[in-house]
Amino acid sequence: MSSRAHFIALRTLREGHTLAASVEPIRNGCLAWVGVHPLNSNWQSTRELLRAHGQTMSLMPSRVHHLQRFEVYRTLIERDIWLATTDVLGKTSAFAYDEEELISKLAAWGVRLEQLVSPREVGYPI
Repeated sequence: MSSRAHFIALRTLREGHTLAASVEPIRNGCLAWVGVHPLNSNWQSTRELLRAHGQTMSLMPSRVHHLQRFEVYRTLIERDIWLATTDVLGKTSAFAYDEEELISKLAAWGVRLEQLVSPREVGYPI
């Protein structure tokens, strides 16, 4: 049975809003997050991103979800400094082409859909 938070997360993603969750870091001294970024495959920038990640473009649904998992040293976040690309550690990306695949890929990363909230609520830095 899905919870209210499950349905709210799906609705928010369908509306095109990014969601994020704090996760357990792999590296000592780091904070870690998973972000879900809804993309519109009709946009040129989305198609370029998908091509750059080796994704096939045939019969693509209009909504694609870009999942990212990464870590940042806690001290950088605590000092509230602007993060450079080199500050982001262990970045992993995945793409989901429907909600079932999204839920499955999140689960593989140890995240439930219900954990996703507004990026501000979890200090998502990017």
